[in-house]
Amino acid sequence: MQRLLKFLVPVIAIVLGIVAIVSGAKLYSQKDLYDTPAKAVIVDIQEEWVSEGDDTHLETTVYVDYEADGVKYEHVQYPGSSSGMKIGDELDIVYQSSNPAEFYTPNVGGSAVLFIVIGAVVTLGGCIGMVMTVIRRR
Repeated sequence: MQRLLKFLVPVIAIVLGIVAIVSGAKLYSQKDLYDTPAKAVIVDIQEEWVSEGDDTHLETTVYVDYEADGVKYEHVQYPGSSSGMKIGDELDIVYQSSNPAEFYTPNVGGSAVLFIVIGAVVTLGGCIGMVMTVIRRR
């Protein structure tokens, strides 16, 4: 069982790293689609305690209203960080002029690069762990 665990952890790290890299690459390739700046206003903040195994943490979800091309979008989940936000705060967003329902934070390219870098580090760690597991088995 312990041998299997030593093998599975690097494999899981490699898979998660690849998922992060692919997600970041997809987001980065779409960053130019988010071409129209706008303002959004925080209208709701929901907090929920979530338990995952031995870990319990507070999960915060922020909802905003914004207007794009004369259409109001109400109570839409904000995709960015919720740190230090309060109801009534005004946020900068960018949306797709071809699909105004799709919006993101103005630093969409930076977020994508962060996903790619984290994914690369996790994948590399998984690869090193896999090599070390194989070397130790000999």
